Amino acid sequence: LKARLSRGALAKEEGVEALDRAAEQALYASGVIQRMRSFVEQRQPQVEPLDLPRLVRATLDLLDWEIARDKVVARARFDALPPVLGDAVMIQQVLVNLARNGLDAMRGRPGPRRLTIAARPMEGSDRMVELTVADSGPGVDAAAADRMFSPFFSTKPGGMGVGLGICRSIVELHRGRLWYAPDPEGGTVFHIALPAARQEEP
Repeated sequence: LKARLSRGALAKEEGVEALDRAAEQALYASGVIQRMRSFVEQRQPQVEPLDLPRLVRATLDLLDWEIARDKVVARARFDALPPVLGDAVMIQQVLVNLARNGLDAMRGRPGPRRLTIAARPMEGSDRMVELTVADSGPGVDAAAADRMFSPFFSTKPGGMGVGLGICRSIVELHRGRLWYAPDPEGGTVFHIALPAARQEEP
């Protein structure tokens, strides 16, 4: 953005829109840091009713630059959902991390690149809602799949191997589950199960 502005290669309207988006993402990052600091201090999520479709769309908006750069087709799919209680910032951070992992896996690969985040009532249970984050990357081999949630294990060069472990901890704090499954059509699917709000819960 700075380079394009300095060359005069950016229209005023485009520059304003880009700055607005950058400001939104800076505020989001600040919110994540504050919420993680609160989490470390209190070990408790700040629970509120979650608008999962809005949360998913906001997640894809945060990653729109990477999605456009890598020519990825990103989709959001929703079924009718029961209400879910959770910490919006923390759950969104899980979605961002899983989606970014998928984008990293697809980068530079030939053929169509697809990223899909979906939400639906969990099959066989009226007490859980299931989120899935699926990509069309190369998938994960069996040895890596068995270890992907282990501390400090990473398939990325230079990766620290803490992202998936933190994601699982956040989901489990919400009384949910996070697991991986290979996509039969190729690629990776992460599943997040979160409990639906009980009627007696505020």
